[in-house]
Amino acid sequence: MIRKLPRLESKILKEMWLACSESAAKALKEMINKEVKVSSTSLKIMLLNEIPKILNPEEVSITIFLLHLKNSIQGVILLSSPLKDILKMADIFLKKEIGYFKGLSDENLPVLKELANILFGYFINTIQKLLNTTYNFSEPFLSVNPFRVIEDFGFGSIYKEEIYGLVFSTTFEIPEEKIEQKIVLVFKSDDIDKILDLVSEKIKLEIS
Repeated sequence: MIRKLPRLESKILKEMWLACSESAAKALKEMINKEVKVSSTSLKIMLLNEIPKILNPEEVSITIFLLHLKNSIQGVILLSSPLKDILKMADIFLKKEIGYFKGLSDENLPVLKELANILFGYFINTIQKLLNTTYNFSEPFLSVNPFRVIEDFGFGSIYKEEIYGLVFSTTFEIPEEKIEQKIVLVFKSDDIDKILDLVSEKIKLEIS
């Protein structure tokens, strides 16, 4: 059964996620000198096997960079984009004409991983402050299968069991180049109470 998040804690988590998304968009705008919009953000508890619908429900050539967050509260964070859009980002970062790159290659993969690292960094730093913890993580790894990538979360047999997660998502748009990218952060449902307790403690400290 899907549980509901407490109203106040949910409000704080949503505000945190929106503020972090806007900061990441601003930083990306400064890096590429193009308008970057946060077109949507969301927070909900949902079945993990429904996450591919968030990553991109209609695009088959999806490209995903995934990073594990390892600590007592474990999570994963993903950058998801249609292949044509992620290749446009490589064109921009490597100062090529839009359409120069026709596929992923040894030339553009390093800069795309660095892009993922930069965007992930804004969200990870905020989460670490909110949860008063420090995460260990390695460099992002690439996947092109949104249905297979969630098996790599390490959260269990998501296609055999009803496994829920606390799922944050943000959609970024670069209107000038018609680029869309999504950042998704997932925590396993077993850790939701830990997260809410830490947020509640933060609320108490701010009130006192």
